[in-house]
Amino acid sequence: MRSGALIENRGGVARTTGAAISPLFVGFLFAKPSLMSAPFFIAGTLKIVYDLLLYKEFVAVKPPEERVPATR
Repeated sequence: MRSGALIENRGGVARTTGAAISPLFVGFLFAKPSLMSAPFFIAGTLKIVYDLLLYKEFVAVKPPEERVPATR
């Protein structure tokens, strides 16, 4: 088995586990009317953090057409 395939399998397991567990937490939050909007705020916060981390990672990367060719 290739190591790349092993990593892909782990990602799939994590995604599947998250998808299986999340309704449990959302069910508890929906049970109280005062917490009914909490899952949406949590999801929005996670999305913003994810986007900021992606921005931080790629802000310094220039596309190939904008790179200055190396001089010899």
